[in-house]
Amino acid sequence: MISHEYGFMLVHVPFNGSEFLEEDYVKRNHEFVIASTDTKKLAQELPLEGKQLAKTIKQFYDYELFAMVKSPYLRAAEMWLEAQTKLRKSGVGRLTLGNYYENLLNKWKYAPDDKIVRQVDYLKSSSGVYFETELDMEVTNLFKYEFLVEGDMKELNEFLNNFGASSLPFYHDPTKIDDSWDEHYDDHAIEMVNYIFAEDFEYCGYSKL
Repeated sequence: MISHEYGFMLVHVPFNGSEFLEEDYVKRNHEFVIASTDTKKLAQELPLEGKQLAKTIKQFYDYELFAMVKSPYLRAAEMWLEAQTKLRKSGVGRLTLGNYYENLLNKWKYAPDDKIVRQVDYLKSSSGVYFETELDMEVTNLFKYEFLVEGDMKELNEFLNNFGASSLPFYHDPTKIDDSWDEHYDDHAIEMVNYIFAEDFEYCGYSKL
């Protein structure tokens, strides 16, 4: 989502739920913001990712970037749950959360198109490179999914209002999983998630167990 009127851009991070924020905000403010799907001008209605995301950020280099972030524990559980169908179809079968990430990390048994997706890979460049593009960038305006989904819109709306843009009254995630997700965590799962997503915890402002 980009607003040329106000000079800001929403950077989507997979599995963080920002596509629902964009969808609602664009409907309410279509005169002032452009959806990622419109910006991309492709048939697939998907948010900007990879090189196209980097190209767009580079093009509008002076725009203020913002993003939604999510607890690495919740996000890892959601990615693991979504992967179950792929694991079954590829013949790997069901894996515990800890084994799933250990397999991905070591390239053992996993679905062919499965991969580790960290939040920091979308939120900042590494050594001046962002998705194979020479670009020095960093998203510092971060808004926690857990606050938004519980109706705490204050920080996000203060950010939007600073540009003169409209507030968003609420945020709804139709894919929100139930609160029992943490029951899938044992010591092994915690160890793997802490190790793989160590930078996510630090950059996004979440504490480790």
